[in-house]
Amino acid sequence: MVEVEQGRLAEATEQLRRAVQLRPEYERAKMNLRRVEALLAERVEKAPAQVQPTSTPERAGKTSTPPVQPTSTAPVQPTSTAAGAAAENIATPVNGKGSATKPVIAATPQLAVEAEQKSVSLGIVALEPQGATACAIDTVERRVCVYTRTAEAIVAGGCYPITASHVKAWPRWLMVAANERERIRLVDETGQRRLKIAPGHAAAPGDVIWLSQEDFASLRAKVAPWRTSWLVVGTSKRDAAADEGTAAAIKQTLQGWRSAWEQKAFDDYVGYYSDAFVGPDRAHWRERKRTLLEQSGNISVQIEGPSIFIIDGTMAITTFEQRYRSGTTVSHDVKAIRWQREGAGWKITAETVLTEIPPGP
Repeated sequence: MVEVEQGRLAEATEQLRRAVQLRPEYERAKMNLRRVEALLAERVEKAPAQVQPTSTPERAGKTSTPPVQPTSTAPVQPTSTAAGAAAENIATPVNGKGSATKPVIAATPQLAVEAEQKSVSLGIVALEPQGATACAIDTVERRVCVYTRTAEAIVAGGCYPITASHVKAWPRWLMVAANERERIRLVDETGQRRLKIAPGHAAAPGDVIWLSQEDFASLRAKVAPWRTSWLVVGTSKRDAAADEGTAAAIKQTLQGWRSAWEQKAFDDYVGYYSDAFVGPDRAHWRERKRTLLEQSGNISVQIEGPSIFIIDGTMAITTFEQRYRSGTTVSHDVKAIRWQREGAGWKITAETVLTEIPPGP
């Protein structure tokens, strides 16, 4: 870190503490913080009069008492450039001109910070295309975090503390359906409205989580209807390698489903659906599907920007834009598919068109 190399240990300590607060699961930042604190303590012993006391200013959280469940979680601001650089040694713009410096590795051997961005392992394991965002509601840490796909990884883009909530049952997966001035409305994979994000303590029926007015405005600027998906997670610790393996298997299965449908390979196509999706009258369902395929003529199925969200080791959600064309129908939709692990593979247990995308001008 530049601050350590220049001897500004107090500033380095402040930035690392902030990074740990923003990303408590980031072990590298914790390790570096302990090392910088040790160096700072050593300096204090040698020349205490020359060391300025470390300060960690915090923005006071806005609290109120609506008829909901309050939380005592300390406010967490969105990730700042300084804190992110302290945690991961990422190059930052200089002179306000947008040009970035090269990552600097501290000269002190005890503080070798790797200049790399760590992938997020909160169940958001495949997010496309580059620049796409997703959110996670962490029910343990009581916060909402935004993640963005960069060229290298899925990285944290800011966390916002939940000031209060009124939720009877947490859904496991959601998507932004409307981004309004005083509400962010979320639907589940069935297309049903399941949760609202509201600013301050504005009264709202149904299941709601509240953020401070300032945090709501910041979050609202980062999410888009039918583009930003959300997960509800109970812990931030997951097996990243297992999740990535699961995502690869699901993505391959998704492409197999698309190809079988497009090629009208009937037995392969219906084989991707679970009995839980089909229901007890499988013979009737198969006959109906066969008739639809036979009457459709040539089929084209294109999938754009598939994202994969691992709910747990046995369930996942994929979302994507689907462009479908046949001899009878043309459509462009946002679709969600829920997958369940069955045996050694994955089967579809729910398939929903969340919204139709109107034709362009």
